Amino acid sequence: MPAWKVMLIGLLGMICIALTMATILVGLEAKGQQGWLVTGGLLAGTLIMGTLLVLFLRRAGAALETKPSWTRRS
Repeated sequence: MPAWKVMLIGLLGMICIALTMATILVGLEAKGQQGWLVTGGLLAGTLIMGTLLVLFLRRAGAALETKPSWTRRS
């Protein structure tokens, strides 16, 4: 696997963790209507980044799969 893919997976993972922590902390400390908006925005960002990470991992994982030699046709 190329180094840029490994670095991208690490970066997306760190962004997901940071957004998750921010969502929890802001959700606990936020008050009023604006707190709900910020928490909702952070939650939406967390879900979007998590989806991007899962989709990228599936695509990168599929590229690593190999079929057994007996299934290949010549």
